[in-house]
Amino acid sequence: MNRYNESFLEEIAPNVYKINEFDFDLVFLIVGTEKAMLIDCGTGLADLKSFVRTITDKPLLVVATHGHTDHIGGLLQFEEIYVHKDDMLLTWLSKWLRKQSAGRYPHVLKRHNLSFKNIPKKECRTKFLPLHDGDVFDLGGKTVSVFHTPGHSKGHVVLRLEEDKLIFVGDNIADDLWMHIPFTASLEEWLQSAKRTLELSDGYEVWWSHKSGRLTRHHIEKNIELGEKILKQHKKNDFFKSEKVYKDEESGFKIRYRTDMIFR
Repeated sequence: MNRYNESFLEEIAPNVYKINEFDFDLVFLIVGTEKAMLIDCGTGLADLKSFVRTITDKPLLVVATHGHTDHIGGLLQFEEIYVHKDDMLLTWLSKWLRKQSAGRYPHVLKRHNLSFKNIPKKECRTKFLPLHDGDVFDLGGKTVSVFHTPGHSKGHVVLRLEEDKLIFVGDNIADDLWMHIPFTASLEEWLQSAKRTLELSDGYEVWWSHKSGRLTRHHIEKNIELGEKILKQHKKNDFFKSEKVYKDEESGFKIRYRTDMIFR
């Protein structure tokens, strides 16, 4: 049966935990004195809720950085999830695609002896709660601020844990940034979000949702640099969609983008 264990857990700050969902993605758990917050809920390949309850029994808020399957696939285990209004439709559609999403990585399934047969079934009718730019969650000694950063999805948000100086950027900053898939914002709009994220991250540790999770401000700066170079190469959006990859040969960083979604 698919199970989490302590090998998937790492405390990255006092009462702040990184949970590795079988190498598919990362979710983060923040435990305050009054409440706890789960940032994203993974693909839903195992009983995340029960694992979280081995760490804390405090009232739990679930907040999505964005509505892609590998970040909200576990939502059916929870009664409520906060999602930005611009990602409500994407989240609703994505929740049905967790098997297809995980099936793209058979080597990961094999490595962890995962089986679709044991994916937790629907436990509740999850209620979507609206998330807004400027929202602040007080967990008791830990305060989480919300910033709308459209890009990788139109309703993408960055979450900043003020007391511990941590900022969670979801998938909006990456060494291989995906801007070529449905429901993204324009590259121009993402670039403004990336610049905002750079400002917001000053003095904060940066965490994203894949691989080891740890990023630096250099990653953000490099993403901005590549985005600016792409915009300079194009005068307007193409009428017909085509997908391109812009790669920085020195760093290996890439941005995958659509030529019909460069400008607003």
